[in-house]
Amino acid sequence: LTGVGSTLNSAKKTVELILKYNIVDVQLYNFFHQMFKMKVRAFGEELLKQKTAEFRRLRLEFESRCFNKPEDDEKSITFNKAWTLTGIRTNRKKSCYIASIWQ
Repeated sequence: LTGVGSTLNSAKKTVELILKYNIVDVQLYNFFHQMFKMKVRAFGEELLKQKTAEFRRLRLEFESRCFNKPEDDEKSITFNKAWTLTGIRTNRKKSCYIASIWQ
């Protein structure tokens, strides 16, 4: 188990070096993370969860109404599992107009 101890010690030194050289980034992250937590508490965690769920629902509704499905379009571009740009439906409604700017 001698190797395990030296590996852990080496990993700890590596983390310390990373934190040392990135101290400003760490401090900035910690500051804004604390600000975010304060804002969430002030807004209300449960209300934030509800608003987030509503936004997701609206986004999915918008996507299904305004965009072609990936399997409907051979030219679809998948950026990651969450975002696929496939082209805007030609029979789009006025509410879909802003999406046409992205093309």
